Amino acid sequence: MRKQYLSLVLAAVTLPALAAAPARAQATRTWVSGLGDDDNACSRTSPCKTFAGALAKTQAGGEISVLDAGGYGSVTIDKAISIVADGAEGGILANGNGIVVDAGPNDVVTLRGLQIEGAVTGLNGIKFIGGGTLHVENCVIRGFQSSTAGNGSGIAFLPDGNSKLLVTDTIIEKNGNFGTGGGILVKPTGSGSAKVALSGVTLNGNSFGFRADGTGSTNQAGIQGGVYDSTASGNAGNAFSAITLPGFSGVNLMLSHTSALANNTQAVFANGPFAMVAISDFTATGNATGLLTANGGQILSHENNSISGNVNDGAPTFQIGQI
Repeated sequence: MRKQYLSLVLAAVTLPALAAAPARAQATRTWVSGLGDDDNACSRTSPCKTFAGALAKTQAGGEISVLDAGGYGSVTIDKAISIVADGAEGGILANGNGIVVDAGPNDVVTLRGLQIEGAVTGLNGIKFIGGGTLHVENCVIRGFQSSTAGNGSGIAFLPDGNSKLLVTDTIIEKNGNFGTGGGILVKPTGSGSAKVALSGVTLNGNSFGFRADGTGSTNQAGIQGGVYDSTASGNAGNAFSAITLPGFSGVNLMLSHTSALANNTQAVFANGPFAMVAISDFTATGNATGLLTANGGQILSHENNSISGNVNDGAPTFQIGQI
């Protein structure tokens, strides 16, 4: 009888302790594999199956690494994180948004080596709607051609705070459906602003190439961007464009060592007050129009530009050096 009583007491003490035990601690580095399981610990020897599963087990500021080629599913990121596929294809096939980034104002999100495919019906390859900084490195984003308003972009960068976008060595192609979306759309909302740097980026066969749109935000910091060593070709609309409206944020864009080739409308379009694009070592050829301004927009030409062989070459509004 005493033995049975002691067993009951032990059970009474143990059960509350188990109930109060903390959840398994998140890891600084986790792993995914095509042969993994999201019930696993997401370690290298016991990897998870999806990016979403691994994200839940990775602490803020940590890294999710891809072990082998596979499709790892769409994911919404709400904290600082790196998702890295070095030497193995980290694939996402999405009929909605491939990756949504909704992080905090001080968070840094890095995406490297990913293949993000929209298969024609996808909304956006990467949609950024929070704050902080987004790095996109050595990725391929294609096939996001949704007809739903406000979608259909390879990267839709729509920050509501002071944010940064850095894209390097990345191919963005076949996005947009000629009515909405395109390659890279930068459009801060509310009181948001954006600093943008593109290097080694290919924008090919999209509805538009790169668009900096200040009409969604009243933050006077606006959009400040630089595009270096990049190419926009075969796009149905503008290769590079800056757009503003009175009362909204301004756009300042610099294009250097960059080309716009065989686009169906303008190589460079600056539309609206406080929309300014500066070009240096810039080549535009085979486009419907080389340079075009409207409604007070400005294109500033520095030295070593080649604007020729377009149906209509156009001209800069202000020239520094030679064109």
